[in-house]
Amino acid sequence: MLESLPHGQWDHRRAAHLLRRISIGVRPEEIAVLASMPFDDAIDHILNPLSIDFDGYRHLTHDDVVSGVSPIDAPEWHAYFREKNLRYGDVRRWWIRTMLSEGTSIQERMVLFWHMLFTTSMNGAHYAEHVLDQNLFMRDNCLGDLRAMVDGITHGTAMQIYLDGIRNEWHDWFDGVNENHARELFELQTLGIPSDISPAYTQGDVAEAARAFSGWRLDEYWKDNGNGVRTLYRKRNTVWRKDHWDYRHKAVFGRTGPWNGHDVVSMLFTERPTHVARHICRRILAEFLTASPDERLVDALAQHLIDSGWSIGSTMRTLFRSGEFYAPGYRMGLVRSPIHLLVGTLRTIRTTYITDLDDADGRSENDLLDRLSSMGHLMYDPPNVSGWAGGMAWLSAASVPTRIDLCRRIALGEVEFKDYAGGRYVYTYDAYALASSLADPSDLEALVRATASFFLDTVDPHVCDALRFAFLQGASSPEWYAAQDDPTTDRRLRLGFATALGSPRYQLH
Repeated sequence: MLESLPHGQWDHRRAAHLLRRISIGVRPEEIAVLASMPFDDAIDHILNPLSIDFDGYRHLTHDDVVSGVSPIDAPEWHAYFREKNLRYGDVRRWWIRTMLSEGTSIQERMVLFWHMLFTTSMNGAHYAEHVLDQNLFMRDNCLGDLRAMVDGITHGTAMQIYLDGIRNEWHDWFDGVNENHARELFELQTLGIPSDISPAYTQGDVAEAARAFSGWRLDEYWKDNGNGVRTLYRKRNTVWRKDHWDYRHKAVFGRTGPWNGHDVVSMLFTERPTHVARHICRRILAEFLTASPDERLVDALAQHLIDSGWSIGSTMRTLFRSGEFYAPGYRMGLVRSPIHLLVGTLRTIRTTYITDLDDADGRSENDLLDRLSSMGHLMYDPPNVSGWAGGMAWLSAASVPTRIDLCRRIALGEVEFKDYAGGRYVYTYDAYALASSLADPSDLEALVRATASFFLDTVDPHVCDALRFAFLQGASSPEWYAAQDDPTTDRRLRLGFATALGSPRYQLH
């Protein structure tokens, strides 16, 4: 089922389908460039990582984390607490800015995919720096060895805090073993809920694995400020304390020994390889191909993952090279997540003003972050430890009209943000430039077909009729003209784009 796309079938429409699935917002020129490449070169191109810009955010990247001030009534404590909360927004803004950056790569979609699978919350991980470190680790390993990915995230500070790993300890005189981390690693992240017919693990495996994971602690130290105030600093990595670890033998997956957490992660891949591979590949297929993948396709991709030595990149390459991936039945068949929909739209139209990223007046406002939160998809704010359900769960009787109306108003340039200074329009863009990237704006029929094809992956006559009517606004086709910097042209273009972005089909990709 994973045979390569037949020679000569790589074309503009298949390139567009690929980019819709692997990008957070695609642009017309990116499709054209990818379609012009030989097929294998195009796949190589999208799997290449992009460089990351930390300009303005370097204060988050290296230093030990300020994690407390004593006494708590000192002015320094209030400054610390305020800065702690501001950094939550800093990390989210940095990631949005990275999503909006130039370049064609699957990197951001893969980081988002792993974030939604190995869910962590900002508050649950205590500090923004810890989730940033996790994000950077995912970024470095998102297409690498799955074994290293799972081990690194599992033992990373963010996950250790979020799933109570730092509270998991055992002593001869005290049993403080906490099963949360082991249970979620098995049930949610690597093996899935055990079946009654052939369970991949038992409650006994969870309990024994939890004992193996014991011993990880935070590494903190106090520093005297010299004015009667002390500051608590936290190292960015947790440390393993042998005296907090259960050194006794444990039986996990039928193997008995003095296992630690790294041993358990390793045994996931040696003792339960098929279960892990199928769980991960089912999630990959649901994210990039179809919400309900054929079990034969799951099996085929899982076998490739195992045979490749657990190479995520090789597995994604096999999927994207397959003729199956480009089958017409899969096109426009996945629901866009709110991040994919909102941030992706802003990237596509090359928006020129996002208040969250504009600090010209010395402060940034949370319009985009607030909208993502209200839509239920603010990064590092999952509904629970199982993360976001995704797919059709994004759609409800309440959310669909809201999503459609927001996209339509973005296209019209009518999204208003009210702040301390009054009201102002945000997510502005150049409608004429967008039209020019699609077709010659003076050629109405070319613009109609290009708009329908690019935004909705169709040239259905009814869709084109609706777009033509919106662009013309009562005029006849011979009266159509498009002049740059002309208010009438600008309004007509926005009305046409609003018809496309306001279509229910635009909610899909």
